[in-house]
Amino acid sequence: MNKKINIPQIRTNSDTKGGSVKNGQVPTMHNPPPPPPKNNSTKG
Repeated sequence: MNKKINIPQIRTNSDTKGGSVKNGQVPTMHNPPPPPPKNNSTKG
């Protein structure tokens, strides 16, 4: 679990576009409004 959270935190830039919005911790600063709706729709 620690390794999974460490990778996304360091790849904030790449994760923001990839789909790390699930964390909503670092990506939130980049795109707070666009990520939430996209993740919700993908998971349905």
